[in-house]
Amino acid sequence: MNAVARHARRVHTLRTCCIPLVLGLVVLTGCGQSAPVPQAPISATRTVVDMTGRSVQIPANVTRVATDYPALDATMLLLGAADRIVATSPGVGPLFQTLDPPFKNVAMPFDSTLANANVEALLATRPQVVLLSPSARVLLPTFQRVGIPALVFASFQDPAQLKAGVTAVANVLGGSAIARAQQFATYYDANIAQVQAKTAGIPPVSQPKVYYTAGNPLQTEGQGSIVDFWMNEGGGQNVAAVNGINTAPAFVTVTLEDVLKWNPDIIVCRDPATKPQILADPRWSAVSAVRNNRVYVNPSGVYVWSVRSAESALEPLWAAKTFHPDLFPNLDVANEVKKFYAQFYSCQLSDQQVNAILNPVKGPS
Repeated sequence: MNAVARHARRVHTLRTCCIPLVLGLVVLTGCGQSAPVPQAPISATRTVVDMTGRSVQIPANVTRVATDYPALDATMLLLGAADRIVATSPGVGPLFQTLDPPFKNVAMPFDSTLANANVEALLATRPQVVLLSPSARVLLPTFQRVGIPALVFASFQDPAQLKAGVTAVANVLGGSAIARAQQFATYYDANIAQVQAKTAGIPPVSQPKVYYTAGNPLQTEGQGSIVDFWMNEGGGQNVAAVNGINTAPAFVTVTLEDVLKWNPDIIVCRDPATKPQILADPRWSAVSAVRNNRVYVNPSGVYVWSVRSAESALEPLWAAKTFHPDLFPNLDVANEVKKFYAQFYSCQLSDQQVNAILNPVKGPS
């Protein structure tokens, strides 16, 4: 072997050896904290089970994750792994980028329907694993064809399913994420127990009738939804569920005549734009919630609290305080928000940021 050939071989060897080292580096930015993830040999794999029972073989160390669902982005942040998201869809709240500034540069090959993807753009992000919402299950053959392991999650229709989803993401990530998932489950359970200690004994006649809107004033969620769970936990009745509306795992459109007949005491709007729409429409003026100024916009931080995200663990506290303020005079929801963000997002929120979460004027992007 001549000198030129020997030099070329040394350069090739050096480049080959450096690749795992470079891939193993994790950058720490924003409020969140992430520990460096050691890079395993590229051939090492392990098997995890998704929420449909499918066994999926994934790399031993996962450092590049694509998600099609913003609630899963919030879960990644909760587990200290936002820096591993390389592709996603629109929908997280603006606070996400405050906590994790590099997120603004993350590619979005999935559209807001959660069931379509620009596969070429996704492949350009080099994901090791794709985490999918139930509606994106139709994409599984595509990911199998291009050789990307994909896991399907549930729609998080109750606290148990949501906690199981956080654990499933943690199992993909490995390392400290597993302990953080357990801490989250313990925290969520404690919040539910705290409010139910007082609300469980409220007789039905003293429970406010609550109507929930999602997307527009006449779109709601009923039986079998996580909305129904937190309303009950907070000591209220979901008027849609009580009247036989079963929407799991999605939404349903009702009529204004339905709402007038149900005459809710409280209206909770998922989206900030819905409240002024209701208040500006004279047809809604006959509804008790409108007459008594009890129309509320649901809190929203990294993601809206009312549905399928990590901050759903705060929703029972807000619901109980909103439905029964006299029963919870010492429950400081603003302080609970600060504690949650410090514990799970490693961020100290200002009073102004907390107020923006509790009183949102703009929905997720």
